[in-house]
Amino acid sequence: MAETGSQIFDLDALADIADDDVLVEVDVSDTTDSADGTNKKITIRDLLNKLNEGWIPAEQTWEYLSTTTIKVPTGAEDIYQEGQRFKLTANSVILQGYIVGVADTVLTVAGDALTNHTFTENYYSTTENPLGFPQWFSFSGVTFSCATSGTITFTSSYSFFCIHGKEVVIEGIYTYSSGSSPVGELTVDKSSLPVPISSLYESEKRIPLGLFAFIDIGAVNDSLGFIRSQEDDGQMYMPISGINEGYLLSSNIGSSDYVTISLHYRMA
Repeated sequence: MAETGSQIFDLDALADIADDDVLVEVDVSDTTDSADGTNKKITIRDLLNKLNEGWIPAEQTWEYLSTTTIKVPTGAEDIYQEGQRFKLTANSVILQGYIVGVADTVLTVAGDALTNHTFTENYYSTTENPLGFPQWFSFSGVTFSCATSGTITFTSSYSFFCIHGKEVVIEGIYTYSSGSSPVGELTVDKSSLPVPISSLYESEKRIPLGLFAFIDIGAVNDSLGFIRSQEDDGQMYMPISGINEGYLLSSNIGSSDYVTISLHYRMA
């Protein structure tokens, strides 16, 4: 055994590590013994449990800019990237979500709406499922329009999204609310998506982005189909199969009819 006062390189090597072995750390929040902090102990078990939570302390000041943007110190692109998870505390409330845009001093996020308070306990994660992260977040829902003419409005009863890597997944249920002579294929306005979509889909319309179902409560016009990108105006077509033959007419829609969608796409 090395004598008291020996340098760390003179200590005996530890052959076996046990869960209840103890390490010494400095608690900088406790200045009882020193202005630099107080020495405290932690077991290997507790340290590994903390590391396995999957959250990395940002150790930076994050500031509120808007409900979807955070001001960070310069150099953010060297630390953060799209698809990472984040967690912070604002006014004693934990807010979480995904980083969907990174600039030099600004993070754009999606998930819980940020509030205009001082941010503390700032974390980010590079893992798929850090401890306590909900994965799915609600949003106001997508909006619809008609490719040819007229208008159509649906009310969202269920709209959620999550992100896997850089792929966005959306699930939604939308009940018909009103319409004014809708003619043409039903489309989803891409500006209403909770996370911006890759420009790839603006020029390539052959890639399917998901599935939909139109449920006609009062008749037999139920339809299934796939959602594909439209190259001209950037919206996504919903080609209706079955009796509607590509069109969703006002005469086919009643107050209880609804559309369900399941989308997946690359984020911008």
